Amino acid sequence: MRSPKDFFKPLAVGAPAPRTEIPFRPSRMIHFFPASNEKMRGKLPDMVGTVDVLLANLEDGVPAGDKDAVRAFYDMTIVQTGAHQLELNCDRVIADREAVMTEGVMRMAYPGRTLASYGIEVDDPDAYYLYQTRMSVV
Repeated sequence: MRSPKDFFKPLAVGAPAPRTEIPFRPSRMIHFFPASNEKMRGKLPDMVGTVDVLLANLEDGVPAGDKDAVRAFYDMTIVQTGAHQLELNCDRVIADREAVMTEGVMRMAYPGRTLASYGIEVDDPDAYYLYQTRMSVV
């Protein structure tokens, strides 16, 4: 593992120096939350309108005893609502010694009733609505 002081040094001889500043203002807000934490789950309805994507982690960083609570959360909020139809078209996969990153277009079909329960106005609650965004996952 690299030392933090070496983070902005080139990885190879002759390679360009890594960027030290974000070249543009990010336009998407992604919030990771611990789905096993009941207090955080209670805050989700207020967060839905303030972020583009809410992500809960099932594996890394979740204590073994909390995994059942996380699975139950996913079942209640995704599977039972019908919002489990998604697709990620990867344009690129980048791997180095530290991480793997994928980038592409994510499409998800949301039931109208689910969107309406989030306070989003829909024309037909029985229809499905397509959500599409460009996404990077590290």
